[in-house]
Amino acid sequence: MAIVLNVNAVDKTAQVDFSNLVREQVLTKEPDTLAFQVKNYGTKTYRPVLGDEVTLLDGATTIFGGYVVELSERVDGIARFLDVVCKDYTQILDRQLVSKVYTNQTANAIIADIISTFTTGFTVVNVVAPQTIAKVTFNYLPVSACLQKLAGILGNYDWYVDYAKDIHFFNNTTNLAPFNLTDTSQNYKFGSLDVKADTSQLRNEIIIRG
Repeated sequence: MAIVLNVNAVDKTAQVDFSNLVREQVLTKEPDTLAFQVKNYGTKTYRPVLGDEVTLLDGATTIFGGYVVELSERVDGIARFLDVVCKDYTQILDRQLVSKVYTNQTANAIIADIISTFTTGFTVVNVVAPQTIAKVTFNYLPVSACLQKLAGILGNYDWYVDYAKDIHFFNNTTNLAPFNLTDTSQNYKFGSLDVKADTSQLRNEIIIRG
């Protein structure tokens, strides 16, 4: 499948040096990042700016969505190189601070209200937390901090924002891995497994000073 990079919904694939493109995906609440390079010379004059929305597609599947958060430029002869760093949609989740008290509501209802009241464009389709919380107070906290506080209250919960701007809030003991690793699964580089034994942290007894 073809890889396509859109900036503000406009195809800029031909302007990007894909040999320098790096996508980093992180489990749960930590944001994903995308880095790439744009070269300016001759008729190639495209220059992204901070705040541009960037999506990366593999065929019809979006494999990154977010915003330009960092730009750096260098010159080599007649060419200008612009290094671009993007952060996923978590970047715009915290534009407003939450100041509100919730009493005897489910975590589902609390999250739905926070997202509808304090954010724009996000959904809660994948929020699965039916437990009732007696009382929780958010004193001018970013939305991400509110989600993390709820996860801490419930225990064994985590969250992240997907590339469709939907909030996933879930019990991390029930989420299954997307695939299994076997000798014949062909979803990893065969021979790359490296097992190391390390006894540097092994102790017969530990003394704690108070």
